[in-house]
Amino acid sequence: MMVENNTEFGFWDKIKYIFSDPNLFFEKVKLEQGIKNSLLMYAIVGAFFSVISYAFSFGMMSMMSGGYGGIGGFGFLYSAMPFISLGIGIVMTFLYSGLIHALIIAFKGEGTYSSSYNVYAYSMIPYLILSVVPMVGFLAIIYSIILMIIGLSKVHNLSKGKAALACLLPAVLVIGLLIGLAIMIFSRGFF
Repeated sequence: MMVENNTEFGFWDKIKYIFSDPNLFFEKVKLEQGIKNSLLMYAIVGAFFSVISYAFSFGMMSMMSGGYGGIGGFGFLYSAMPFISLGIGIVMTFLYSGLIHALIIAFKGEGTYSSSYNVYAYSMIPYLILSVVPMVGFLAIIYSIILMIIGLSKVHNLSKGKAALACLLPAVLVIGLLIGLAIMIFSRGFF
């Protein structure tokens, strides 16, 4: 079934097309104004699957420890973890999208920050959904990166190579900063 170009995707259509036809999906996303839809979808999907993931791991910990005693006095903190991780994830959508958009500008791509944000947030939806499945969740990040490359290329009218660089260079930067921070902490004898 083909969706006409002038119709708007609903929530379930977006889930369907991000998995089945990313090119059509990002053609439609290119027309979205602002970040409200992508932020809301990221938050809803992220909240739902964070709760499922933590409920599963809490159940596993309870089974292995013979009850709730295995988490000690951290029960409240542990039950708040889905929302803490969702909050961190939402903050990261803004930061990572900013890094991506800075590269889009450097590569003379078209479009706005909200376009970059939408691509990033929507591209992470498959990862959020599939991350609850052992082993598949790890591979889902690869699919999300591929989606991001397709989306950045379509939305910002860039080559796939420049879109890949815009997608991957911020990850290299963040990983490099984390490694540098770890080296600094360990070299100063904090641990």
